[in-house]
Amino acid sequence: MTMDKYCLLIHKQKPLSAIREVLDGFFPGASQEKLANDTFLFRLPAFEEPPAIEDLRNLIITDFEENLTMAYLPETLLSWIDKDLLVYHLSHLPYDEYDAEGLVLSMIMHDEKTKKTLRKTLTGMLSQSAISTALSLVEADMNHTVAAANLYIHRNTLLYRIDQIEALTGIAVRRFKGLMVFYLLFTL
Repeated sequence: MTMDKYCLLIHKQKPLSAIREVLDGFFPGASQEKLANDTFLFRLPAFEEPPAIEDLRNLIITDFEENLTMAYLPETLLSWIDKDLLVYHLSHLPYDEYDAEGLVLSMIMHDEKTKKTLRKTLTGMLSQSAISTALSLVEADMNHTVAAANLYIHRNTLLYRIDQIEALTGIAVRRFKGLMVFYLLFTL
């Protein structure tokens, strides 16, 4: 089993010192990076089973009576999305928890400039066949066999391409929300 690297992005209005202790309990060895006055990035140690992020958020809200916006992201996502763009959008989202796909979807739907920026970045990162693969999955209602047939490729080739897209972007195109990122970026 692979050990994935993840980050926790937290936006809140008040100082983080007390919450830091809770985070240390959940993620011993996590490093902290201040991205803005009210936004922090925690690089989490590698683990096999993802932690219960919802439990952590609920604990912070209950113990500190503090609302916050929390995003749980694969490190891969941070390699292609500008941190300033993440900070800006995280500070404008409702208090909640977001996974990578949910955060990127919110960013895309927020404004056209961000959508164009992300489209341009992904177009530069991915081959046309990778983008076509994701869009074919949307058209095939996530049916791998139908998507492969529509692309005139073997099903295993499709699965390989899906693995490559996920490895490069951090977006899980095996999930509906991940495919919606590609659909909104490249068809609308």
